[in-house]
Amino acid sequence: MKARSASRKHSTRIDRTAHVHMHQHPWRASPLTLFPPCVGFFPLLVQLPGLQKLYERGQANGVADLSMVSGSTVSELEPAVVGAAGLLSPHTGVACFPLVARSYARELQQRGGEIRTNFELVRAVQIDSSQHGSGGAMMELHSSQGATVRARHVLVCGGLYADRLAARVFGGSVLPRVVPVRGTWLQLRPEKRHLVQRNIYPVPDARFPFLGVHLTPTLHPEDGQVDGIIVGPNASLATAREGYDWTVVRLEDVKEMMASPGLRALVAKHLRFGMEQIAQELFPRWAAMKHVRRYVPSLRWEDILTARPHPWLMPWLERPVLRSGVRAQALTEAGALQEDFVFEAQMRLGRANSPEEDRALIATAGIGAPQSAAAASILHVRNAPSPAATSSLVIGERVADQAERVFQI
Repeated sequence: MKARSASRKHSTRIDRTAHVHMHQHPWRASPLTLFPPCVGFFPLLVQLPGLQKLYERGQANGVADLSMVSGSTVSELEPAVVGAAGLLSPHTGVACFPLVARSYARELQQRGGEIRTNFELVRAVQIDSSQHGSGGAMMELHSSQGATVRARHVLVCGGLYADRLAARVFGGSVLPRVVPVRGTWLQLRPEKRHLVQRNIYPVPDARFPFLGVHLTPTLHPEDGQVDGIIVGPNASLATAREGYDWTVVRLEDVKEMMASPGLRALVAKHLRFGMEQIAQELFPRWAAMKHVRRYVPSLRWEDILTARPHPWLMPWLERPVLRSGVRAQALTEAGALQEDFVFEAQMRLGRANSPEEDRALIATAGIGAPQSAAAASILHVRNAPSPAATSSLVIGERVADQAERVFQI
């Protein structure tokens, strides 16, 4: 945990809605966050404060060279894009996460670390460390295949299974619950890969921790060169924790979600938004055109890449080529979506913390707080906000700092 990358000196605070992500990649592009041109005055009054608020957040978080630009400047920077105004961040970009992940793996192994794949964690037990020549309590982690790992401290980044690992394996709290949110992207045809040179975002809906339908250049996983543009995503509730397609249904996951008071409260409060996301899932090309043509009016129906599910089907049965991902979204019992990091330190394996232990750990882990006598053996990352790949260095730093404090190492 003490070993850190040299790139830490380039770190910055994270603010999701400012659309500013730190990354280490040879290809960079400045994103534009903008609101569409308006015939009437009322939409302008509605969206301009949102753009201003993004700018203020970026300024507060020390984002370099962030600037508000006029509609004419938007057109100069991106001829295919129209907007009444925009927010330009010249140091933001995209990352090819397969390349990033392989780089992390190499560095970890060079520093003596070990990566174990296909390790489905099903059980954790306390062991007597004195028999192994070391003092203090240790844990033994068991996989479903019978493999084991021993550790004095455990950092749990469970993603879609964060709540289940905390409750079922480590004996902690099941709250906050995780709900799987699927995002689906469409791809533009290869000849349209130069339509925009930057990430193009609309002003997001402040009620939700989602970015709205936007355009993102993509990178080839082998050489890191621009190889296309994707459009999306939507944000629909998945019917399985690993439901990367709407046809994937897992009854255990569905029953758990239906029994969640938080999810029922969320659905009741935002039913219209949920129905809109379902419509986008069922009619992705129509939904993408509806949103994106507000700020890229030259985009046409036929610019979306399509393919026939089977060669023998008629051409009119072609469907859009889709990419999808599932986001682990933490949800409170009151139905509030967690927008920031949620950490949970656990003092001992097999039981949740007492109120006194929680107070001691909060004093220990608080930003700028002095270390106290309380030290945890387990740290759960219960929620980690998007974006993951482009901000992974800064997110890793935040998690590592928190682990050092609660583990007192």
